Amino acid sequence: MAAPEEIAGKKAEEAPKGGGNQFREAWSEMTMGRRLLVMGAAALIMGGFLSLLLWINKPDYQVLYSGLAQSDASQVVAKLKEIKVPYQLEGDGTVIKVPQDQVYETRLSMASAGLPRGQGIGFEVFNEIKITSGPCKANWRGPSPAFRRWTTPGCTLSCPGSPFL
Repeated sequence: MAAPEEIAGKKAEEAPKGGGNQFREAWSEMTMGRRLLVMGAAALIMGGFLSLLLWINKPDYQVLYSGLAQSDASQVVAKLKEIKVPYQLEGDGTVIKVPQDQVYETRLSMASAGLPRGQGIGFEVFNEIKITSGPCKANWRGPSPAFRRWTTPGCTLSCPGSPFL
């Protein structure tokens, strides 16, 4: 029977001295074509992981404003640059998108700056059209121009001879 020191010595000699020895041996036995194939596969896998990582971390952009006039869009973009909010322009510059987690905060910032100034259509469209036809009359009360603040709009419908009035 062998002495324990001899067994320990053989095991120590059989064990690789570094984890890279097996790799070096396998690498040195490969042909140049195989080496290039292994390097290409490794580069492809690392590139795939990097692309996946970048795609996952890409912010989701949502619409901040759409249908803006060019003058309003330029003022909004200038303000976005000033407050350092990333943005994307679409639809010939009439649609402005910002990261999803900043949409509402940015809208509030724009509103406090009085932007967009507005040539869009809002509740004022009801001042120009007739809501009803016939004997009933609709009285539209829009935002008060005297206060330059948004007041609660309302509509009163009155019909002559109605038992509910």
